[in-house]
Amino acid sequence: MQNDEIEIFAHWAPSDLQKSFDYYNGREEVLASYGFTSVVKSDTTWMQSNKVLVLTAYYKNEIIAGMKVHLTGTDPLPLEVSLKDKCDGLHSFLEKVGGNNYAEIGGVWNSKKFAGLSFPHILARYSLGLCKYLKLKTVFTFNASYTYKLSKNYGSVLLESLGNNGWFDYPTPKYKAAIWMFPNVQELMCIYKEDQIKIEELSINPSAIFVEEKELPNQMINYHATI
Repeated sequence: MQNDEIEIFAHWAPSDLQKSFDYYNGREEVLASYGFTSVVKSDTTWMQSNKVLVLTAYYKNEIIAGMKVHLTGTDPLPLEVSLKDKCDGLHSFLEKVGGNNYAEIGGVWNSKKFAGLSFPHILARYSLGLCKYLKLKTVFTFNASYTYKLSKNYGSVLLESLGNNGWFDYPTPKYKAAIWMFPNVQELMCIYKEDQIKIEELSINPSAIFVEEKELPNQMINYHATI
């Protein structure tokens, strides 16, 4: 992969329906491969929302990973839908700590063909950079126990006042997931300084070309933002 460019696109969901469907179909395929289709209900209503930012990564015109950012608006955030029967008063809590300027980063997936190449980490940095670019303050994530470090490494905190010390049985009692919060994306303090620098660079120029050094040494990544 070192001699080929990876392209990552960021756009409002209805502005590029083809890429939105690419994201949806790619995620559905990954969920099916892990047997989650019967317990994680997917829909396409978000594709019509100007409050949903879609991130898609492509290699040789094949989608390889994706993530979404849902801004607060008239529709509940995905984590609210997921926990509607498990966490009373969640919307009021989010409004209390997030005010009127918050969002949720989630829906991350990675093609099995490109497993182990850390695309979720690259997308997480880009999504945080975009949130900073959009002048958001508070950002939430809803992470499974095996992916929580994806948020923790970038400065999020576990909301221990919710659920069982922050954790919920989701999507089934066999699994655990928790809500994490970035209290102030504009003053983000990552565990690793190089991550913080990259997020800052992408927040200043979300359409740029970088040579990736951390997860994919010497890999060229072309970031395209139409927001």
